[in-house]
Formats: sequence, C-alpha cells, structure tokens
Amino acid sequence: MDVTILVVKASKGKALFSHVVPQKGVDMEHYAVDVLMEDLKWLGYQKISLRSDNEKAILKLLEHAVTEARLQIQDMDQVIEEHPNTYDSSGNGEIEVAVKTITGLIRTNKIDLEKRIGKVVPQSHPLFSWLVEYCAWIHNVRTRGDDGLTAYQRVRLRDFIKRLLPFAELVLVHLPIKGPERREGGALDPRAKEGIVLGYGTNSHSY
Repeated sequence: MDVTILVVKASKGKALFSHVVPQKGVDMEHYAVDVLMEDLKWLGYQKISLRSDNEKAILKLLEHAVTEARLQIQDMDQVIEEHPNTYDSSGNGEIEVAVKTITGLIRTNKIDLEKRIGKVVPQSHPLFSWLVEYCAWIHNVRTRGDDGLTAYQRVRLRDFIKRLLPFAELVLVHLPIKGPERREGGALDPRAKEGIVLGYGTNSHSY
C-alpha cells in the first residue's frame, strides 16, 4: 500500500517537515492544511512565501494554507504564493532534494527498526506515520550545513539539548509527581512505566 507524504522545506532555515497525509492536496478533514500550519507556527517567520509546483491538488492546498495562515498566525506580516514557470522542473530543485533526503532517512530508519524488532513494518501501519515525522525532526536537530549549524539552531537560535533516541526504542517513563497516575496510585505503586519513543514534541519540548 502506497502512502502520500507531504514534504515541506523552509528555504531560510533549511528545516524539513514530513507528514503522512490522507491524500494529495486538501483532504476532507483539512489535516494536511493543519499540519502545514503547525510547521509555519514552529518556524515563527513574520513573512513567508509558499512555493509549490503547478499541480492542481498542490495549488489547492497552498490556496487553503495561505488563507489559514492569515487567519491563525497573528504576527504574520505577509503571506504570498509563488510558483515556478510551467514545465520548468528546475524551479523546484530545492524541494526535490528535500524529498530525496527524507526518503533516504525513512528508508534507513525503517530498515533499522525492522532489524531490531524482527518484523516488517508495512507503510499502512500507524508506526510508519510517526516514523515519517521523526525522520524530519532528526534531520533538523542533527544535520549541519556549511555554516556548521543545524536547522534547529538557525530557527530557534539555540541548541537542541534533549537526548536523542532511536525510533521505537523501549524506555522507562518517569511519571510526573503531580500527574493523575501518580495521584491515583499508592505510595508503593511504580513511579515509572515502560514506553516506546515515537518522536519529539516540537513545541512542548517533550518526547
């Protein structure tokens, strides 16, 4: 089963984002538009130019994204659309490189995961959707450009300090002292439980 992946690249900070979406373009639940909005909010730019090829489905997605950005992001000064000339494939060379980068990261991490668990993970499995986002995030916090900086450092102006873990690694999760599970349990109940790492919260600074 093939899946549709939305790949986004910020040309200024070189950050990459990738999401499994229901279909190419705008879906019934507007999921693709919503995840694109979250990406733009994380970048925090006041002026953006959304660029894509001239495929009808993608043009529709950009149209909706421009409208939502103007409504949702209050500090945004300018939102415009840009498109390469018709039949000019070189106009989107940067995003084509980004797609190859994300594809390579997904392939590598998927093979690694399958070797560790001894099973094949089909693209239709929910784990695959998490893996796609994980790969983009790992690129943003680990890959350094010619300037010696990662995309995270360029955008956030600081280092990413959380410990990086392999995708789907089994870990012990310490329960927050004031969390509901600790409050409901007794003094002798476990203070940690097993968990599986599926990625990182881009805004909450959490696993």
